[in-house]
Amino acid sequence: MSKQKAVAIVNPVARHGKGRELAQPALEILSETFDIDVVETMYNGHARELAYLVEDRVDIFAVGGDGTVHEVLNGMLDSKKKESALAHVPTGSGNDSARSLGLPLSPEAAAREIAKRRIRTVDVGFVNTHWYSNSLGLGMDARVAWEAMQLRRETSLKGVPLYLKALANIISEWETYPLTIEVAGHTFEANITLLAVNIGRSYGGGFFVTPHAYVDDGFFDCCLFEAIPAWQVWLRVPFLIPGRHEWMKKAHIFRTKELRVTCDREILVQLDGEVYPFKEGEMRLYENALRVYTGERGYFHEYASDDDPILPLAQFALAPFEARKRPE
Repeated sequence: MSKQKAVAIVNPVARHGKGRELAQPALEILSETFDIDVVETMYNGHARELAYLVEDRVDIFAVGGDGTVHEVLNGMLDSKKKESALAHVPTGSGNDSARSLGLPLSPEAAAREIAKRRIRTVDVGFVNTHWYSNSLGLGMDARVAWEAMQLRRETSLKGVPLYLKALANIISEWETYPLTIEVAGHTFEANITLLAVNIGRSYGGGFFVTPHAYVDDGFFDCCLFEAIPAWQVWLRVPFLIPGRHEWMKKAHIFRTKELRVTCDREILVQLDGEVYPFKEGEMRLYENALRVYTGERGYFHEYASDDDPILPLAQFALAPFEARKRPE
C-alpha cells in the first residue's frame, strides 16, 4: 500500500530554539507511515506561505506551537484546500491546538497517534482577514499573549507558568476595554477585562476559559469577563485556569455562531496565540471546514455527557448588559 503524501512544516525556533531538535524523533516515527517532505520556516508568516503552496490531497503536519498551526491553517483555507488534513506535532510553548484534538503534548507520542490516521472535520472561525481553529481573545488575554511572545525569547518557561509570568508583567499597566457587541439582533455595551470567542476549551497553555466547548458542535463558546480592578486578578486566576469560574457574577458564558465587536480605540486580539491589532470585526463560524488528525478522544461533541450544561445563546446571556443601558 502506498504511503499518504505529507509535508511537514517545521518551526525550528519553537520552544525557545529547540524546535528542530524536538521535531526529529517525531518525524522519524511519522516517516514510517507517511511519505514526508520536510521544510523549515525562516520568518513570521512563512508557514502560511508554505501551506498555501502545498497541493490539495497532500496532508500538512504543523511541527511547532499554536502559532505554527495558526499559520498553516490560514494557508490551507486561503488556498481552499478540501482534501488535505492538518496535524499538529506539538513542539511549542502552549500546544492548546493539540490538546483540543486529543493529541498528546509529547511530540513523539503525538506522532504515534497521528500515524493511526484518525481524521475528523472541525469548525473554524474567521475575523477580518484571519482564520483561527482554537481561540480568539480580546482584552487582557491578548496583552498577555503579546507579553508571552516577548518572554519566550528571554526565559525557558512554557505553558501556564509562561502565561502567569506574562500576566504578572502587565499587572502594573492594568486596563479595561469598552466594547460594543452586536449579536442575534441585539446590541450590548460592556466594559470588559476579556472576551473569548473560542472553538476549543483552552488557550495560554492550559487556561480553560471556555470549559464546555466542543470543536465540532457548530457554535463559538464565549466568555465575557466584566471589568475588574487589578487587585482582584490573582484572586480569580486560580479558578480561571481549571475552568471553575462560571459561578462568578462577572463571568458570562454563552454560545453563538457569529457576533460583531467594536472598540472605541485600537487594541489587541489574539488568534490561536498570535497577536494582531484590532478595532472592529465580525467573528463568523464555519462548520466542518477543516480536516484534522486527532487522538483517540478529543473535545468532540459525540463525547458530551448527559450532565453537560446547556449554555445560553448570546442574547439571553448578555441581556443584563442591555438592561443597564440608559434610556435615550
